[in-house]
Amino acid sequence: MANINLKPWRELKRKRQVKRFVFGWLAFLIVGLAIAIMLFLHANNQVRIQDNRNDLIKGEIAQVETSIAELNGLQKEREQLIDRVELIRALQGERSDVVHVFDQLPKVVPGDLYLKSMDYRNGVFKVKGEASNNSEISGFMRNLEASEWFKEPNLSKVVSGRGKSTSSFDLTFKLEHERGK
Repeated sequence: MANINLKPWRELKRKRQVKRFVFGWLAFLIVGLAIAIMLFLHANNQVRIQDNRNDLIKGEIAQVETSIAELNGLQKEREQLIDRVELIRALQGERSDVVHVFDQLPKVVPGDLYLKSMDYRNGVFKVKGEASNNSEISGFMRNLEASEWFKEPNLSKVVSGRGKSTSSFDLTFKLEHERGK
């Protein structure tokens, strides 16, 4: 007898095809999802690695900035020390100037001229004194001009004494002699 299949073979074939199709799509979705998860995890790992690198760089930058601040502080301290050394050198150099001024003054002051006060500020001497006559004051100015230690004598005030035979005067002059000559 002949073997006749009465089952609906087309429906079975279609069901098998639908099952394969669904299984293929599910497999594709599972593989795609696994790939997406792996890519996500890899991206997170790369971000974490880069964050660690950034933190390391930030730490190094902070150390460099601290070093720069220390260097700036040291530079300021160095400048202050240089200023102090220059001030000390200037003061050391001026110490001998006072001796020379007091050595030279008696040589330039005429006999009948008396110095009452002397002030020294910013390289300028201010002298107040009395003289028996105006020619003594003129001689004092000429002697200052001729001296190698003094320059620019400037008579700012002369007052003749009333009832006295003396004249009061105010005079300024500068120290000329330079160190090392």
